[in-house]
Amino acid sequence: MIFSSKKGDAWISWVLLVAFSVILAAITSTWLQNYAKDSASRADDQVQRSDTCELLGVSIDFVCQRTTSPKSLNMNLTNRKDLKIDHFVIRVYNNSEFQSSATLNTIIKPQITKNVTVNTTTDVDYVEVVPVRIDNVKNKTIMCAEQLAKATVIACS
Repeated sequence: MIFSSKKGDAWISWVLLVAFSVILAAITSTWLQNYAKDSASRADDQVQRSDTCELLGVSIDFVCQRTTSPKSLNMNLTNRKDLKIDHFVIRVYNNSEFQSSATLNTIIKPQITKNVTVNTTTDVDYVEVVPVRIDNVKNKTIMCAEQLAKATVIACS
């Protein structure tokens, strides 16, 4: 036998230690690469969201509630900025308490005012409207809560 028992055991332990180190380095390297890609992707999405939201803006020019059955909110919404708004999230409040929210699937092009009607089940004191843009290239929905518009609701005459 070329190697004695002790020399063979030492050689095998070194081979196993080096193999374990290489495998651990490969796993760590792969994890770090994926982490870096995910972090860069999240940062890119955040920048794109910020840029998009700067170009979105809505105002509520008029809002009233029809109190007869069926109850509804009639609103004039104006797109005040440079990108079309693909839809809206409508939040309604009564006595300063959140009641419900709904998605309004209507498109408003820049600098255009549109009259919209939203059905409600309760009396509404004020309403919030959040513009939403759909990025068809990245297949993402961008909701710009910082661009929301608020208005006090009056009774329709």
